[in-house]
Amino acid sequence: MPNQSLLRAAAIAAVSVMSAACADSISAPVTPGDAPPLASTLVGPIEDLGPGGQLLGINASGAVVGYVPVDGGNAAIVWTPAAGRDTLQDLAYSSSPQTVAYAIGDAGQIVGTSEAGDGTPRAVLWSSSSAAPQDLQPGVTIPSRANDINRHGMVVGTRTRSTGDWSRAFAWTAEGGARELPTLGAMASANAVNDSGVVVGFSTGPNAGNPERAVRWTAAGQIELLPVPGPRSFAQDVNLRGEIVGSWHDASGQQRAFFWSPQTGFMDLGNGGGIAANALSISQSGMVVGLAVTNEGYRAWAWTPRSGMRRLQGLSGSSASAYAVNRNGQVAGNAVDSASTGRLVRWRLSEYNSGPTVTLAPGARSLEETDSIALTAIGQDPEGDPLRYAWTFGNGATHNDPATTGSSTVRRRYGDNGSYPLEVIVSDPSGARDTVTDTITVVNVAPRAVFAAPAAVSEGATFPASISALVDGAADLRAGIQVSFDCGTGTFGTASTALNTTCPAWPDDDTLTIRVKLLDKDGASTVYTRSVAVQNAAPVARASAGSATTIPRRGTFTMQGTFTDGGASDGPWKYRFTWGDGTYTEGFVNAQGAVPATQHMYRGAGTYRPYLRVTDKNGVSGTSARLTVIVNP
Repeated sequence: MPNQSLLRAAAIAAVSVMSAACADSISAPVTPGDAPPLASTLVGPIEDLGPGGQLLGINASGAVVGYVPVDGGNAAIVWTPAAGRDTLQDLAYSSSPQTVAYAIGDAGQIVGTSEAGDGTPRAVLWSSSSAAPQDLQPGVTIPSRANDINRHGMVVGTRTRSTGDWSRAFAWTAEGGARELPTLGAMASANAVNDSGVVVGFSTGPNAGNPERAVRWTAAGQIELLPVPGPRSFAQDVNLRGEIVGSWHDASGQQRAFFWSPQTGFMDLGNGGGIAANALSISQSGMVVGLAVTNEGYRAWAWTPRSGMRRLQGLSGSSASAYAVNRNGQVAGNAVDSASTGRLVRWRLSEYNSGPTVTLAPGARSLEETDSIALTAIGQDPEGDPLRYAWTFGNGATHNDPATTGSSTVRRRYGDNGSYPLEVIVSDPSGARDTVTDTITVVNVAPRAVFAAPAAVSEGATFPASISALVDGAADLRAGIQVSFDCGTGTFGTASTALNTTCPAWPDDDTLTIRVKLLDKDGASTVYTRSVAVQNAAPVARASAGSATTIPRRGTFTMQGTFTDGGASDGPWKYRFTWGDGTYTEGFVNAQGAVPATQHMYRGAGTYRPYLRVTDKNGVSGTSARLTVIVNP
């Protein structure tokens, strides 16, 4: 059965977190009693609970468990504020028991180890301080130890195999009994479990002679090597935030305490100003306690990110050890008095902190919805703590800046008009905070775009008009900009979200003013105009033979024709049949299409090339292809 020196040795052989690749980032150690990194303080008067061995566990209500030495052995004890100290029953009901209580849950369940009648230490659970111990592995005559219990009643610990070593980690629940946790090699120990079912401890590697390494078992039971530097490391405790503490060995072999967080990674807490140090417990808020070994004895210490490592007050003697801390800052351990007698002690720690303040730097508080605004929050902390900034912009958007001792500047685009409440909360590592508020006014703007249309078109031809590079507030663009075109009539067409249209043909040459109107959801509008020159188009004439094209002299030939004109209003049109013999016949028509067929007598033999010419009211003519008429002698 472990005695006091063995328990201390086991505690010193603990855990840690990071990989050897991170060794260059290890911070300088802070030793107990040194000035803390910040101006805050940890204060904790000591409370003497009477003579004994060690207090190893504490729950949220301040109840503590551990053991006291008795003749020939150790007796597990529990101490509560209401009832004081009580001795727990052991499996063998012996007058010289070998029983230790390692942890107590918030519901009062206690776990530890008790030697059975055959002399084998067994992992046990006491459902209450007055209950008989329950053997967690009944019928299995191998040594085992229960190290921790969470609020759901899940127990973790270590059990041996035939080698007699504490060689395998296990987890136990009332529903499923004991199950072995996976290991990386020959040996593993489960030292602690949080309320999410995450377990930490250590495991050796797969090869002979591999040293212990800190590990974590997920709630699903998978084992993970923790990224802790050094050749050896041990994980001792884990809280609900997943923060882990323990010890690691540096390249020289010195044992040092560590803290690891999923957010910030590994942090070396140093050697406690002594020969070795171990972080043994962490609270839900991140307060760490442990012990350091010095030439003068043991030192109990506590650590927080704000205060650094602080030596805890002892009794009149020099030695003290801190083994467990609860969520209220109460710490369980032991200390030596002036008579060199071991005493069971508790500390109740609190951390003094001055809250930060925050202001907004002077500057604009209004902007157009298409613009962005720069905002700066300036935080100050009396202790110089790194501050976190949490921005809320009033439009559903947020922004968080990680810890910084300086200010926080953001640039924000709102995208829609309105008044938006702005809030900035600044907080320090202890959770103290300050808030500043203001109002951001966003002004609606009319939509903008590039309007395109041809500079000139021919009469009778359709032409395109379009917009591009549309600019407005993001919310207006999402709602859709209503676009309507005026193709020169003076009236806007039906609005839609289409960005282009085809304007109808214009019947006569003219100069048109075409427009486009852009309207957003808030009623703001923009009108763009363009001038389009409608140019006159020449008539298109076509001539054809209305009779034979080979005739005798003094015979007649009939020519017929048609024409079109892009200018529907270019009439009347003059038509002229030119016969190719120096004569012509002409007339006027008021509509496009056929012109009257006309006969002509050729008086002399020869080859003639007659054609049709049509002229609009503007004097612009179009000529047909020439025909060929042969007049025989």
